[in-house]
Amino acid sequence: MTRTEPKHPGGSLLPVIPGTRWTELRSAAVECARRSWPVLPGTYQLDERDGWWGRPGAAGLRPVAPPIAPDRALDRWTRRPCSVLLACGHSVDAVEVTAEHGGRALERLFGDRLGPVAASPSGCWFFFVSSNGLPMRTELFERAQVQHHARGCWLPLPPSSRDGLVYSWRVSPSSADWSLPSSAEVQQVLAETLPR
Repeated sequence: MTRTEPKHPGGSLLPVIPGTRWTELRSAAVECARRSWPVLPGTYQLDERDGWWGRPGAAGLRPVAPPIAPDRALDRWTRRPCSVLLACGHSVDAVEVTAEHGGRALERLFGDRLGPVAASPSGCWFFFVSSNGLPMRTELFERAQVQHHARGCWLPLPPSSRDGLVYSWRVSPSSADWSLPSSAEVQQVLAETLPR
């Protein structure tokens, strides 16, 4: 038996999604695309115990299409409650750290060095930075659980969810005026806040 896309309850255009509302996903996708963040529609769950929808045979959170142009984002997220994924390496990269390390670093970032920061349901934090091809500092790579997400990677953006748990902003892009610090600045602060 083949699964088909779910029917919307009661003829509603927007079904309920666990942990978030479809309109929030759509708003996030449209705003990110409008700000030139390359967003991809991703698989989604209608229930935390349910399988993944959006792509045949999907198992987990995955892209279902290439980056969407800003003028197409509203239409795409109106038709399906897709997760919002960021295609890293085009204009935005991310540096992933543990929540503990992220909390220490966030206390030291301010002004132009403060950019958007998201938290995953598993406890990782993502510091979003401008893409510039800068490699990860050696001490971060060797001594910390730090991962650099660049070209070829994608990350879920809030308010996407996985198994009913929602990705959230610690510092929203609008709070940071949609500015992205350089990777070098963020890596410097992360190096300074390594556990001794």
